[in-house]
Amino acid sequence: MKARATAKYVLISPYKARLVIDLIRG
Repeated sequence: MKARATAKYVLISPYKARLVIDLIRG
């Protein structure tokens, strides 16, 4: 579920995807 949301975020805003990865990485 979350993986799908992340994929959509990447398509919507690649920059936002980086922020998500940063949060996941900590």
